[in-house]
Amino acid sequence: EFTLFSIFKTKENLVAAANDYALQDFIKASQKAAMFSGDITDYVKKMIYWGFLKPAEMSFLANYGFWIGKTETDSARIAQDYKRSVEASKQAFTFLKDYDDETHYLVWSFITRNINYFVQNVYCGMHSDSLAYRHDCAETLNGGLETIVRDLGENFNVKKAN
Repeated sequence: EFTLFSIFKTKENLVAAANDYALQDFIKASQKAAMFSGDITDYVKKMIYWGFLKPAEMSFLANYGFWIGKTETDSARIAQDYKRSVEASKQAFTFLKDYDDETHYLVWSFITRNINYFVQNVYCGMHSDSLAYRHDCAETLNGGLETIVRDLGENFNVKKAN
């Protein structure tokens, strides 16, 4: 405890550093999965399987990730998290290359949040891990993504960036 607080000073700083680490790992995995995936379906499956290999990180993100509803008050951190999410999305999702930052943030947040929830449902005992469960999760997420991609600019009132 002394070593942790001598380095991070506060619990908030420790949680922020751990969150940064877990998110950076997720971003790197996402970028790698995107590079080696033939389509969004394959990408989603790779990321779901990756999530099951990282129980500690996924549990941490389930409790402290930016998508859990806890309000961040540090405006610099909010801006940093937004920028990092947009940059990761632009690298991972080439199918959104002509869209604005808000669209990238929306899609990135949707994917990361849902993968985390699917994996966490197993870790907290709500579902048993199985190939069928992982397949169902991928199908559910892919269905939502196909709807978002198809409806961009209409239902979400998102316009292509110039």
